Amino acid sequence: MSPRTAKICRENPLSQSGNPQKEGPTMKENTVRFNTAIFYDIENLLKGYSFSQRMIVNLSLSQILEEIRRTEKIGQIAVQRAYANWSDPRLAIMRGEINELGIDPIQVFGFSREPKKNAADIQLAIDAVDLAHVRPALEVFVIVSGDGGFASLAKKLHEYGKTVIGCAYRSSASSTFQAVCDAFVWIPDPEEEERQERPAPQTLPSAQAEVTDPRNV
Repeated sequence: MSPRTAKICRENPLSQSGNPQKEGPTMKENTVRFNTAIFYDIENLLKGYSFSQRMIVNLSLSQILEEIRRTEKIGQIAVQRAYANWSDPRLAIMRGEINELGIDPIQVFGFSREPKKNAADIQLAIDAVDLAHVRPALEVFVIVSGDGGFASLAKKLHEYGKTVIGCAYRSSASSTFQAVCDAFVWIPDPEEEERQERPAPQTLPSAQAEVTDPRNV
């Protein structure tokens, strides 16, 4: 190749084959785009172990994820984990949705016989801090729970320069947890929806009440 030809090739964006030379995204750029981790505290979403079957049917992780996306505060999701005692047969109905959303189910056994004791929050906090260390590309941590104990986790994640988004029912979210989060997402409460679906108690008409009154017999 003559010096003149080499100069033309440098000035022309076309390669010698005549095709444009495009630089693809670097591996670092691909990694940074996946900057979000979402943690679902299923025990908290179900308000303990004494939940009704109707409540778990009305619980939609897809709807929760959609509400989180609407905030436009998250990037591509790199990690999704859901914490619960998945050996409970009542939770089998959720397995299909978890697989569809690409959520990793994390098995957590209770530390005591008390059914209201939430053991998932401890494992969730350990995993979140661990990921903050080993996955520096994760910048946004979404905690789907209203447990006030996660306020300490949010503060620790802030020390690592992470953004923390809380997500819970308005009726049961800790005010302390809300205060330390960078943003908070409110989600529909399946228990409230269950109450609304129940038929209202029927009252007897006044005329019928008079007939059944012993004084009117």
